[in-house]
Amino acid sequence: MTLHEEPDYILEPDDYSLGWDDGAARCKIEAWIDKFAVEQFPEMNRIIVDCLRRHQDTCAT
Repeated sequence: MTLHEEPDYILEPDDYSLGWDDGAARCKIEAWIDKFAVEQFPEMNRIIVDCLRRHQDTCAT
């Protein structure tokens, strides 16, 4: 199962130039983290929990 197929670059090359500390880069990173937490983390969490449950079931038998 692929959770993330396309490149999702958080920052643009201009974000690394002289104005890197103006707060815009931080806002982009925070927005990306918020979006990731809502859109992708729940599925990743489900996969991890399912793997742990299968492992626990395997060890119990």
